[in-house]
Amino acid sequence: MRDRLLEHWKFSQGSSQDDEGEKLLRQFGSGYPSDPTCVAWLDNNPLRDPVFGYSDFVRFSWAPCKDRLADAAIPVVFRADLDEEEL
Repeated sequence: MRDRLLEHWKFSQGSSQDDEGEKLLRQFGSGYPSDPTCVAWLDNNPLRDPVFGYSDFVRFSWAPCKDRLADAAIPVVFRADLDEEEL
């Protein structure tokens, strides 16, 4: 079931990849952090944005995703998350 759904997944932000790029984009592996294909996909994903991170395809609460974004993304602080003394 999972593989069939993912085979036809439409990325919400679209993809301007050619056929070869689209094929690479879909080589995401099993989703387990011990899977080298999954790790390579996280590291080399052409749709990863420096501010917004990955598409809605990836759970941002997932530790491997959090770790990569902590290392490579632009830090963002939301005013609503700050305490009074931090404003």
